Amino acid sequence: MTRVAFITAIQKDTKLSKDECEKFIDSFMRQIKKTLKNEDYVNLPRFGKFEVRSHGAIKGRNPKTREEITIKPFRAVRLKPSKYLIQDLSE
Repeated sequence: MTRVAFITAIQKDTKLSKDECEKFIDSFMRQIKKTLKNEDYVNLPRFGKFEVRSHGAIKGRNPKTREEITIKPFRAVRLKPSKYLIQDLSE
């Protein structure tokens, strides 16, 4: 689903204006990013928990040359879905 389709779906569901929906989505995303940037987590009950995971350096391989390389440490965002979301998706 694209951002525009997502905003349209929320607009139809809530009867809010397009601008109000856009502002809400933008604010929601900013708050999640801001919280995760501070290495905290965002827990949305009945949906899931967004958290930042730090990964150390790992050995990898260039698929073209088969040369072994070292991949730098990195951080990644993870969504751990709630049991309710998992149940809803399996129905």
